[in-house]
Amino acid sequence: MIIEVLAVKGFAAICTFVAHHAVATKVVFTGYKLLKAYSLAQIATGVVTASVVIGGVVWGIDRINNLRNGYNAVVEGDKWKAIRNFGELALSIGGVHTLPEAVQSGLIQLHVSPEHAQNIANWVSTNENAIINYVNSHR
Repeated sequence: MIIEVLAVKGFAAICTFVAHHAVATKVVFTGYKLLKAYSLAQIATGVVTASVVIGGVVWGIDRINNLRNGYNAVVEGDKWKAIRNFGELALSIGGVHTLPEAVQSGLIQLHVSPEHAQNIANWVSTNENAIINYVNSHR
């Protein structure tokens, strides 16, 4: 299930890149050259592999952005923005019950002081019911 999600997320990122950078002609030309040189199965395997790798990178960036935006929202006192961002983070890591620990360790990796990271993790624990409601309404 996770591999499929990463593949779709990565393929969408590849398609978005192609569309935004107007390189569709190059892609078609390269696709034609690939079809002449490789079998369709080899090309499909390469596309799926690239999609999974890019999907993993995009997923990681999304998680970091949700963590950072949630942290900033708590610091700024914007409770609903913080709940939304931490809720999105909980959806991406697969649950709310480990969220305070994940937030604390993630913030420490982002070079937030351990004391401040603990305070944010306590905020997440205190607002866990609101985050659970967000997660349940966005599944």
